[in-house]
Amino acid sequence: MNNKSIDQYKTGWKTIPNLFSAVRILIIPILWGYAFQGREFAIGVLLVIAGLSDSLDGYFARKLRQKTALGSKLDSYADFFLYLSALLIFAYFFSAFLKLHIWLLAVTLALAAASLLLGYAKFRRFANLHLYSSKIAAWIVMVFLIPPFFSFEISLSVFYFAVGVYILSTIESIWILLTRSTVDENIGSILFKNNVG
Repeated sequence: MNNKSIDQYKTGWKTIPNLFSAVRILIIPILWGYAFQGREFAIGVLLVIAGLSDSLDGYFARKLRQKTALGSKLDSYADFFLYLSALLIFAYFFSAFLKLHIWLLAVTLALAAASLLLGYAKFRRFANLHLYSSKIAAWIVMVFLIPPFFSFEISLSVFYFAVGVYILSTIESIWILLTRSTVDENIGSILFKNNVG
């Protein structure tokens, strides 16, 4: 690796958006530590911080023009593992609620898996699409997941809304993968093309 490529890598890593993504990655093991200790309130606080950092990395990437290929991958991995961890931890603490809606959750997860597998089958890599709908879905899912950790009652209406938006986002992702010959991770939406952080 020559000096120029090393400098580009360092510049790509040392950006504000990437630091926000790194914060989300660092939060994941701490979340699991609190989960094993049964500290629900601390989990809720960390999920709020993670949700804010997810919004801020995209905002600063656009505002400071610090979009990098590394940043895009880092953001995707941080989102995937954070939201997967949040869902699994929620399932651990509130399994009785999820058992009542197992079929709806199974359909939702099957669609998500289909989207990932389709991207891999077609492009030989996981196409981490940064869609407006997926960002909105992630926020609504967090609005559903976080309050119970602060001892608020689980909202059935927010649950249905979150699942519905997530399913629509996944369908949009599948449609994009089926109709495109190349992966444009920052496509934004099937309605119009724009960069999403």
